[in-house]
Parts: sequence; C-alpha cells; structure tokens
Amino acid sequence: MKADPLELQRRIPLGGSSGVDVRAHGLRSYLATLHAALETNLSPLEPVRLLVLTKDDWASAAPYPFGFTFFRRLRDGSGVIFAPDVYPGNLLWVFKAVVVRAGQRAPGTVEEFLDYTLGHELGHAAADQLGLRTKVRWLDEFLATYFYLCALKSAMPDAYGRVLRWGEIFASSRIDCALADSVINTAAL
Repeated sequence: MKADPLELQRRIPLGGSSGVDVRAHGLRSYLATLHAALETNLSPLEPVRLLVLTKDDWASAAPYPFGFTFFRRLRDGSGVIFAPDVYPGNLLWVFKAVVVRAGQRAPGTVEEFLDYTLGHELGHAAADQLGLRTKVRWLDEFLATYFYLCALKSAMPDAYGRVLRWGEIFASSRIDCALADSVINTAAL
C-alpha cells in the first residue's frame, strides 16, 4: 500500500505512549497494508486502532504481560490492537532459544517476526467484525491465523515466505514447552 497518510489514518488510527511515533508509524503502515488486503478478499472492514505502549503505560492499559500483543474490542465498540514499544528480553530469549535449538538460520530478527505477528491480531479483528468469533479458543486462533496469512500472502509475498520459514524453524526445534512457558511467564515480573 502506498503511504497515503489519510488512508493509513483511516484504516489504522494511532494512539499510545509519547516517544513511540517512529515505531507506531512503521507498524501502522504494515497493518494498513494487511487491512487493505483483507478488505479486497472479504468485505469492507472497520478501522482498527493501534496502540503502541511503553512498559509503564502498558501496566495500566493491558491485562497481559508487557510485550504480548493482542486485539480487544472496547466497550464503545471500537477494535484496538495493543503492541509494545520494544519487546522484553525474556520474550526475545525464548524465540532465540528456539532458533538455536533448531540449529537453523533465522530468516530475520526475532523482533521482525514478532512485528509480523501483529497481523494475527488484525486477523482477530477481521473475524470479530465478520461475526466469526466463536469463543472456542483453538477455532478463534485458527481463523485469526488464516486471515492473517491470506492477507500476508496476497499483499507481501516475501514476508509471507519469511513467516513460513519461521514456522518451519519452530516445528523443527522441539523446544521444551515447560521451559518456554516458565520464561514467558516471568516476562510480567
């Protein structure tokens, strides 16, 4: 998608902490590209607000540990994707451990991969807007991932290939899930 500021703001309005403008604008451009691809293949979608928050602001706004992106429909009916200004070290460590365990070369940085997964949160927003949220966790996660990967493949085929490569690495790593869970759960500390 061309970086038309009005179109970006229409699709993905921004909000969040002060001092995160550069990161917020980059993430918005990526999400607006996927939003346009979803609209092309599904139907018109409502805008989805992006909040990029520092750790201090996250604590008062988000119910999940800092760094774990998520989608939420607010009481006023608007959809919001929450993203961190930086990813916490413990979360990065888990993903780097997966790459080491797999003995393979990563197709990019862990931070880049985590930024790509914001598209999954946009997939939740699309499913929600289309009335496809089921409250069955595995099915909701499948639909969000399906919408995300379809939009990514359509709009950004090179990025789609890198995300698939990350999936291959995760599948071959056989990392101890209990270890990953314990490290991820300490991210809130």
